[in-house]
Amino acid sequence: MEDENDDLDVPQYQRFIEAWLGPNMRLTDNVIQGIFTLLCVLVASVWGYYFENRSYAGALHGIIGGLIVGFVVGGFLLTVFRLIKDE
Repeated sequence: MEDENDDLDVPQYQRFIEAWLGPNMRLTDNVIQGIFTLLCVLVASVWGYYFENRSYAGALHGIIGGLIVGFVVGGFLLTVFRLIKDE
C-alpha cells in the first residue's frame, strides 16, 4: 500500500508551512519592523498633538494610529521584500 504523501518534497513543503504559518524568527526582520513602528509612533504622535489643538489626547490618538500603521505597513513591506528577495 502506497502512502499518498510519497511524492511530496518534504523540505519544500516544510519551508512553505514555516513561511506562511510559522512565527517570524528572523531577528533582522523583527528589528526593522520595530524601528519602523517606533518611527511611525513618533511622527504620528507629534502630528496628532499639533493637529488636535495641542492636546495630550491628540498625542494619544497619534500613538495608537502610529502603532497600527507601523505594524500593518511594516509587516506588508517585509512580506513584499521577502517575496522579491531570493534566499
